[in-house]
Amino acid sequence: MKKFINEMFVSIQGEGLLVGQKSVFIRVQGCNMNCSFCDTAYAIPLEGAVYGVEDAVKFINENAKGRSVGIVFTGGEPMLYEKEIYEIVAKLREGEMQLWWKDITIETNGTVPLKYELQWGRADVLFSVSPKRKEDGLSWHNKYIRIKSVYKFVDSAEFAPWLAEAIEELPENAMIYLMPEAQTREEFVERAPDTIEKCKEWGVRFSPRVQVEVWNKKRGV
Repeated sequence: MKKFINEMFVSIQGEGLLVGQKSVFIRVQGCNMNCSFCDTAYAIPLEGAVYGVEDAVKFINENAKGRSVGIVFTGGEPMLYEKEIYEIVAKLREGEMQLWWKDITIETNGTVPLKYELQWGRADVLFSVSPKRKEDGLSWHNKYIRIKSVYKFVDSAEFAPWLAEAIEELPENAMIYLMPEAQTREEFVERAPDTIEKCKEWGVRFSPRVQVEVWNKKRGV
């Protein structure tokens, strides 16, 4: 069995559209970027994975119970393992556990081309696209805008000159979130006011980062 998952845990969604929802998190190992502000840098290297498809299906079936439960694939970069993630989702859709979980979120930087675009086009899957670099351009959004997606930008000094341009280029009906760069609770509190002012100026939504605000730098939350 191919191993590509770093960790699996249950918490609440801390960012974006479904913030506050109980969620089962599946964090993949490996990323095609190496952002200086990454708050999960331990998941960047390709080495270190300990779980595979069957492990994830079992963990989700054991833990995705409740009134409204989400399943979140995060990273690292989940779309490096699109085939394996789709296999997990297909197995979940076949089982009785679909009565419990309500949403599947795939968090991605949007740079990996989709291979299963038609199969992803169902109401239970949400792509949370978080562009990271100006040099990647905005061509990535064309694939994701045709399926259920939201856009989540990190407000950092490194990308500040590009943010307004990127937001302007997205379709008017795109759901866009902006959140402060922060690896610690103190950094979040310090930077949030400036990010809120940008949200007011650009007409986009402010996203909290609950995992940073509440648990600071703790893993598996």
